Amino acid sequence: MLTTLFQKLQLSQVTHLSLSIFLLFFIFSKTQAQPMIEWSEGLGGSLNDMPAVVYTTSDGDFIVAGQSASSDGSVDNNKGGADLWVTKLNDNGSLIWEKNFGGSEDDFAMDLQPTADGGFIMVGGSASANMDLSNNNGRLDLWVIKINAAGELQWSKSYGGSGVDVGTSIQTISSGYILAGCTGSAGEPGVSAGFGGNEFWVLKLDLNGNLIWEKTYGGKRHDAAKTILVNNNGEYLIAGNTWSNDGNISINQGHGDAWVIKINDVGV
Repeated sequence: MLTTLFQKLQLSQVTHLSLSIFLLFFIFSKTQAQPMIEWSEGLGGSLNDMPAVVYTTSDGDFIVAGQSASSDGSVDNNKGGADLWVTKLNDNGSLIWEKNFGGSEDDFAMDLQPTADGGFIMVGGSASANMDLSNNNGRLDLWVIKINAAGELQWSKSYGGSGVDVGTSIQTISSGYILAGCTGSAGEPGVSAGFGGNEFWVLKLDLNGNLIWEKTYGGKRHDAAKTILVNNNGEYLIAGNTWSNDGNISINQGHGDAWVIKINDVGV
């Protein structure tokens, strides 16, 4: 009896020792797995300043685009509401330059790509019709803006109708730009007819931002493109969300589905 009890106590001690070693190893492993921060940099002012996209430039720096409502701190020259805000940082996180673009209403960037001339092309949305924008077609326009390598404005173009129209993704191509987003203005001047809801919206522009063609895709409910890619055959893949089960969508699994489409260079 005593021998059996002693054996149980020994087993219990071994078990506790093994558990302790395991816990120490687990804690040590978790500690070792924590990422090391090389540097961190806070940018912005006293109001909301939010990045949407970051890109590594050809010279090893970083370009960050989004929106800013501030006019203090590291933000200068707010034009009203939230501006489209672009910052360039060097490899150590130090600010090289920052720029605000827009008008007196809310303006923002959703995506950015470098261009062959060393500048950048951005797409997002704008509710403004003054300052850096010549017009507004309705509540919110899809907005495309081109800047040079120093962050200076070269041109800006607005597209859309009376509804909410926004660009979410843009790619450079040899003849200009291909971009995708969402339109709530289908069937109005400047926007192809749709099926009655918000549609995927794809636009092809030349190098100066002039419209070559635009197409809508979707159904009677809410459909919004999130990203566009160019494949090796010059075709375009567009991915986003759909709540429709009609029009261009043959089936919906329930509520919001992922939806991927492929089109050729003329949008078919």
